[in-house]
Amino acid sequence: MNERIDQLAQELWEKTRALKLDWRVMANPLGRDEFSVDLGKGYRFHIWLVVSGENRAITLQLWKDQRPVLESIANNWPEISNGEILQTRVKKFRAYSDLFDAVRESVYGGEETIGEVEQLLRKIG
Repeated sequence: MNERIDQLAQELWEKTRALKLDWRVMANPLGRDEFSVDLGKGYRFHIWLVVSGENRAITLQLWKDQRPVLESIANNWPEISNGEILQTRVKKFRAYSDLFDAVRESVYGGEETIGEVEQLLRKIG
């Protein structure tokens, strides 16, 4: 776990929710959902989701000049320690899930788009 990139995830989420970042869909031959945002000065973030059955893993990478420099992965199969789920891993997965959902919504539109389509369908009769 890389705490520095985890801290940046919260700020990315805030900027994404405020529509201040222009996330793009990445062409991906592996079939995973992957998005990227260019911050300028050679910096870029990539985020992707890998699904296997009920298991989910979200990877967040910071790139500099076309190569990854920091990476962190959150998953929904947290380890068990003394019979208790490690809450920090659960919290991290929820934060990464929120970020991934915000990114996907900013790219594809989300609730705002659905609302507009509903209104258009009502006008049709």
